[in-house]
Amino acid sequence: MAGLYAGTALGARGRGRACGEREREFCQARWEVEHGFLPRPFAASAAAPASTGPGHVSCFSLLIRRPCATDVATCAVGERIRSAPEDDVNVAQQPWQLIQAKQYAEAADAYSRSFAEGGGMIALRGRATALLLSGRPAEARADFARVIEETEPGHRGSGDYLRLGTCHWYLGRPAEAVALWRQGLSAPHTDAAGGVVCPVFLLYAGARLGDTAVRAEAERLLRNRWREHRRRVARDHASTARQAHEDFVHPGLYSWPGALVPFLVGAMGVGELDEAASRTSSDVLRARWQCQADFAIAVRALLESDTGGFRSRMSRSAVCPHGELEREFYQARWEVEHGFPPRPFAASAAAPGAAPDPSA
Repeated sequence: MAGLYAGTALGARGRGRACGEREREFCQARWEVEHGFLPRPFAASAAAPASTGPGHVSCFSLLIRRPCATDVATCAVGERIRSAPEDDVNVAQQPWQLIQAKQYAEAADAYSRSFAEGGGMIALRGRATALLLSGRPAEARADFARVIEETEPGHRGSGDYLRLGTCHWYLGRPAEAVALWRQGLSAPHTDAAGGVVCPVFLLYAGARLGDTAVRAEAERLLRNRWREHRRRVARDHASTARQAHEDFVHPGLYSWPGALVPFLVGAMGVGELDEAASRTSSDVLRARWQCQADFAIAVRALLESDTGGFRSRMSRSAVCPHGELEREFYQARWEVEHGFPPRPFAASAAAPGAAPDPSA
């Protein structure tokens, strides 16, 4: 069963189309981001597999898996990749390399310089990410809010809403966080499975805050997605040309992180989800998918009152070597840094040494 939801379909784009998806350069840049700017792209560990059997992710699927990638790929703002001298490309990559090296404060400064020099929304989003990672959520919040405000409504991505919500969570404002995660549900651009991560965050919030209404909302969204997928599987083949086109362009839960849905509705076990997350030839993608899987497993453990499982899997999500590319990583870091507080926003659960939200 895990292989069915491992992300094997072609053309995994999620909902909506960024302008860049019509450009050849877009696909190549997406490959770079997805593979973490490999120093030696085709060393043995990074080589494409010869097999195209079950669980294999095709090159095309890897190239356009996620509509809202970061840095050099065109993002939800629809900016096109420009031709540039090699020195310019190296300069653009340097801030992200600092993030990969866990030098977050230095990365924030580098992105600030890039933004001042005309780096646009890519540099602003990068700075917001670096600020959040370096423990400056109020400043990160301002940048993420600006990214959303200055992005055309038709080009907005759920990832920006997720991270802006996480900034509010860091600042002790869970109601605002939930509201933003809910807004992400209607963003034109979302994950490759068509909008799975936002319901997962809402489920996390409902469980963590003891909010039965939010939990019920998230569970309903996930059940609906699972029901739609089962209907699609039942009909097997498309009956019209338009339906065939839609199936090709929008693979739905066949594409990662679609496997999170059957797992969270109880139709898949922990071992199956771990297996689904491992079914890619890319070490970078495998780490990223496992980061998301660990977060989902932690949420389910919390719902089942398994405190040990919650802490164990959340801790794993928080130390993913490429976690900075996944939204769950930031939420997991908050849990670890705060010691998994039983009551997240009680006065006693405040972050040690943390300053209050200056705008509260």
